[in-house]
This record gives sequence, C-alpha cells and structure tokens, in this order.
Amino acid sequence: MPSIAEYLYIDTRRLDAYFEQFSSPLKREKSTKWKTAVSLFGGPSVETEQSNVTRAFTQHEKISSLLTALNSELKDRSGRSDFAVTTCSACRVFLPPSLSKKGGFAGLGIWVCWRPPAQNYFFLVEDFPRKDEPARGWSGNTVFSFLLQELGEQLKVVGIGMNLGTQESWKFEVPEDKYSVLQQDDSLADDLRAGGVPLEDDLVITTCGQRANGGRYTACSGSRRYDIYTRSVGSVPPATEFKVGRDQFTELCARFAASPFALLREWNAEIAAERSIDVLFRIRHSLIEASVPKSFGTCLGYPIAIAEHPSHVKLA
Repeated sequence: MPSIAEYLYIDTRRLDAYFEQFSSPLKREKSTKWKTAVSLFGGPSVETEQSNVTRAFTQHEKISSLLTALNSELKDRSGRSDFAVTTCSACRVFLPPSLSKKGGFAGLGIWVCWRPPAQNYFFLVEDFPRKDEPARGWSGNTVFSFLLQELGEQLKVVGIGMNLGTQESWKFEVPEDKYSVLQQDDSLADDLRAGGVPLEDDLVITTCGQRANGGRYTACSGSRRYDIYTRSVGSVPPATEFKVGRDQFTELCARFAASPFALLREWNAEIAAERSIDVLFRIRHSLIEASVPKSFGTCLGYPIAIAEHPSHVKLA
C-alpha cells in the first residue's frame, strides 16, 4: 500500500511564494501515446509517440521540494534558520467570528503545540497576517505578549490584546526621602500597603533600575503584577512620591503561559482533540535559551504545512 500523507493544513499563499523562488510553477514530463493500426497485408501494428507536456506542481510536490531546498538549513543547529520542522502533539483552536467586534472577521485558527514530555507550548497561527520577517529572540513572557497583541489586533476585543480597559493605579506620598537612591528597602511593602495597593503574603519585589531622583520596581503578588515608580518630591519635610500601576497585560501573559487552554475556553474558543502532527513552520518570535542555540520551546510562528503523523513526508 502506498504511503499517503493526510494534510490537515496548508498555507497555499506562502507555500507558492516560497516555491516559486527556486522552481518554475510548471513541471515538464514526458508523455507516451500508443497507436494501433490494422493493415490489410501486414496485420495489426502498434506505434508509440513521445512528447513533452507541462502541468502544475501538486501541493504535495511543492511541500516535498521545499523541504529538500531547506534541508541543509534545517539541519544547521546553530540557530540560523527561520524555519523549523518537527513532530509534536497539538490541538487546533478556532476563535469563531462571534468573538470579534471586527466586521468581516471569518474566524482564526491557532495550533497549540507541545513536544512530550515537556509542556513548553509553541503557537502556530494559520494564515499569519503579518509580513515575513526574520525570527527574533525574546523572553518567554514577551513571546506570549506578541501572540496576545496579534489576537487583540485581529479580533478587536477588549480583554485580549494590549487594550485591557481601565487599569488600576495608585498615586500617593510617604514621609521621608528614602527611595531617591535606588535600594531594596524592607519598608517598601509597608508603604505600598499603606497607599492602598492590595498585596498578598507571597509578595516578590524586584529592582528594575534607577531613574532621576528615584527608582523603578516591579511587585508580584498572587496573580497580580504592579509597576512601581518612586521619586523625591523635594518638599519640606522631604517625601517620596509613589506611582503604582497594575500591569494587567503581563498578568494575562502569565496566565496564558501557565494554562493556555483554560484562557482559550474563557474566550469561547473551539478546541479540537489532541493529535500527533508533522509540521513545517516559519518562526516569528522565539524564546532565547542560552543552553540551546536552536530552540523553539516557546515560540510564535505560522505553519506552512501540517500533516497527520506519520505523514511519510521525508522531514529534513
């Protein structure tokens, strides 16, 4: 029985754009025609005639040719390729048109992928709306932020992208100029609570940097994250001004990183059953890991071709 690939998704537009860079869109083949004749004197005869014909490449042939063209690049472990090919577990998630406030939105498919036993997710957006650009490395949270930004811009839904509505903020002063020089002061948590910022016992404060007459900190407490700015107000007696804002977008990124399916269900997304796939995709944003030069443990990209595993398509 011949090996047959069961394709689940093909980005026809990108596949054609890549394929035409190294091949003609038409394939030339030899065709043989057979002719039979009956002669009154010589009896029946058979003649053959060969000619060249052209036809369009099939999608399967284009995918196989693209894999061959990318073979050396995909095998390079130095991390120089913007493309990747792998076998993984995945669930296709569909964000329905009803979710969007954007007119003409037809829905959006995302493949949430992981490679057991690891649970580092990578996300492949069907028909990725952005132009092709070189892959960029970021922190894990930043990768998730790019995905949520894309969803927010595509769906125009408050609560998904950068626009999360009115953010909670606090502004207050405390006596003494004790934060004009950047320092980790044990009283910082007490000052925040006194200013009305709701903090839990699992508070973690991180020093982010110094600025003119003050400093910047972040505080994580429970599921909340706060950006904190302090500065000397130069009053008599001296005092320190606090500006605190709740970073709801980063909170959303953290929730998505920890449990993407839970958040997708809250958005009424349709989640298909888990399946094993072979996928060729282009990396858009990926997590930088110093110990793994070529890593897409957490990344955002777009699939060029996805097939049920085993697909019998020779992966580079």
